[in-house]
Amino acid sequence: MLSIDEHDLAPGTEIEARLPVHAWRGRTARLRFADLSPHGWLEADDVRGVQHRDELAFDDFEAEAYDARWSSTFGPAPVPWRTVVEQLGLACVQGRGSALSLGRAGTQALVSRPFRVEHGILAGLVFDCGGADTRVELRVDGAVVRSMSGRNSRALRGLLFDLEEFRGREAVLAVIDDDPRPGFGIGVDALVLYDE
Repeated sequence: MLSIDEHDLAPGTEIEARLPVHAWRGRTARLRFADLSPHGWLEADDVRGVQHRDELAFDDFEAEAYDARWSSTFGPAPVPWRTVVEQLGLACVQGRGSALSLGRAGTQALVSRPFRVEHGILAGLVFDCGGADTRVELRVDGAVVRSMSGRNSRALRGLLFDLEEFRGREAVLAVIDDDPRPGFGIGVDALVLYDE
């Protein structure tokens, strides 16, 4: 299950909600809208699927160890799917392994080696298992230019970073867990780059 939780928006706020569903291509899905606000309402319009061009896998963490692309204190290898089932449930399994910081004490980080931005969008799935001290950051020239913070939804959230203005420049992707509480953390999987 992949969700967008925008319950903290001001009433009447319109947003463009985009779900990266590339990890489930070819499978049947159900789109569900739920109004959980006691005083608000929900409206949807122009719901559609979009195919993307020139998709390039960044990492799906299926290897038995982190490759040379990553510097990691999450551990020596992606977390196996059985551990994901035990800790987060079957709905969060994305393959044989996922990059997760769960169960590790202290500040943890998974940081990519610098890469040249050649696509307009970075998409992926985030295991949202920590508070605002957990985050995914895109850094260009050492500055954080895109960020997504945890909300501790204990579910998968879609990651979509617009990279268009950074084409041709070097970037670094960092997944940071500064949440000190045991059993809390963050993770990523099914990272891809593509153009619209």
